[in-house]
Amino acid sequence: MLKQKSPIRSRSTMWKFGALVTGLSLGFVTMEQSYGIVACQQRPNKVTYGGLAPRAGFERDHRVPLCLGGSDTRDNVWYEPITEASEKDAAERNACRHACALGPRAIASAREDFATLNWRKWK
Repeated sequence: MLKQKSPIRSRSTMWKFGALVTGLSLGFVTMEQSYGIVACQQRPNKVTYGGLAPRAGFERDHRVPLCLGGSDTRDNVWYEPITEASEKDAAERNACRHACALGPRAIASAREDFATLNWRKWK
């Protein structure tokens, strides 16, 4: 009789599971693979939005979300119309959860999508 194989739990599998569980919480935590590569970024306590002042009818927003490694500089901050703010925020949350759970390649792909304003596919 053949013996059933027990599921193999490698470090990368456990890391992905841990990233998925952590990513589902309210904040995003810095996750490290066994190689020491930082995959997801913690949202800083103080966000300066690159020094941009608030503007009526717009929300200051990061083109590449901070949780995907986007910077809090003027180059990465833009005035987003209030009408599409909630839609993009939902896409950012989904991208951060899923990309952080899948690893560095998915994070790089998500960064590229947000940088090129192709973020709607993450809704």
